[in-house]
Amino acid sequence: MNGFKRFLSFIVVTILIILIFNPVHALSPDKTVRVGVFEVPGLMNFNEDGSYSGYEYHYLQEVAKHTGFKYEYVEGSYSECLQRLKNGEIDIIGNIQYLEAKSALCDYTTFDIGRTYSDLVTASDNDTLFYDDVESFDKIKVGCLSGSEISITNLNNYCSLNKISVSIVYYDTHKEMSSALNAHEVDALVINGYFDYKNLKILARFNLTPIYFATTKGNQQILDSLNYALGRIKTDNPLFESELRKLYSLFTDNMFPLTKNEYNYLSKISSVRVVYLKNQQPISYVDKNGNFTGVFADVFSDISSSYGINFSYIPSDSFSGALSLIKSGNADIIVPILTNNEEWAIDNSISLSSSILSPILFGITKSSSSN
Repeated sequence: MNGFKRFLSFIVVTILIILIFNPVHALSPDKTVRVGVFEVPGLMNFNEDGSYSGYEYHYLQEVAKHTGFKYEYVEGSYSECLQRLKNGEIDIIGNIQYLEAKSALCDYTTFDIGRTYSDLVTASDNDTLFYDDVESFDKIKVGCLSGSEISITNLNNYCSLNKISVSIVYYDTHKEMSSALNAHEVDALVINGYFDYKNLKILARFNLTPIYFATTKGNQQILDSLNYALGRIKTDNPLFESELRKLYSLFTDNMFPLTKNEYNYLSKISSVRVVYLKNQQPISYVDKNGNFTGVFADVFSDISSSYGINFSYIPSDSFSGALSLIKSGNADIIVPILTNNEEWAIDNSISLSSSILSPILFGITKSSSSN
């Protein structure tokens, strides 16, 4: 924790130094900033009533609080927005990954506005392609966004590493890509992680890279204003981007896809049997109606909703009793396990999951105690 605090302090000090020695050049109050926008579900939504929403749109509104920017949105495809930026027809474009070849055409902000993966995805009901089942990806058709060089490079590197080949089909917009997937014109898509994953499942995940705002080359006034605003946002609220991802359900849906073996296993069983300690409030206990309740009950409910897994619950008065059900094969999962001791787990033929909770324990005494 101390290491994290030192790291966070270093980041804040670095941002403050940049802000001090790179003062913002204010725009005139009546200055309108032209923003090139291309639709990416979850990131930049084009709503039916003509309004906008999404991670990038919300970020722009936060920037405006610090700069006074008034926006004019110019819609287009990704490639069209890049060309307009190069020609000076717009001032800003968002959701752009750094590429050295593009640095000659535009200026990137000093600070990123988030970090994203490139994901290979398919329709959630596709029963032939599964996470990390590399051999099944050979010869499939993959839809990609025209001009998205980094995602395409990541895909090609992945294919080369795994000795497979795919056919790439280019589309101008994410909507066209999604339509092509739904129409079975392609088997999968390459998208970035700031995307609405509804009705999609992940097949593979590539490099984590930052995304930025970019301006027309040499537009120093707007670039300085953007850098000032981004620095202030990151300093004032270090959790701003995390909160924004949660608000728009980005990086949260279907983040732990099932492998083919896991899918086959779950399809063969009626339910997964969970034995739980019924006296561990508030994380695992029985309510007044005799139902499994607590933090772990909520966790299993979320898992069931996301993956369609059925769970049956077995209450236990003691940990030793619960453990005996696991060892005898009468239960599949035991909660809670209050240790991360791998040697103990091996000795008891138990496989430990990643940590669900990291509780802070306090010693409490009476206020009149002298100890």
